Amino acid sequence: MCIAAQDRAGLERLLRYCARSPFALAEDSVVITNNARKFHRVPGLAVEAWTIEG
Repeated sequence: MCIAAQDRAGLERLLRYCARSPFALAEDSVVITNNARKFHRVPGLAVEAWTIEG
């Protein structure tokens, strides 16, 4: 993945995505995602797979 230096919105999206697991573990929360396979690798993390139908 490559994000241009001036793409502030893209960088913020990437950081929010990467920070979901640590924050959810610290708060004993559930991560809701449409990519549950990635998050099931994190021990102790509760994950729910949701999809949006258009």
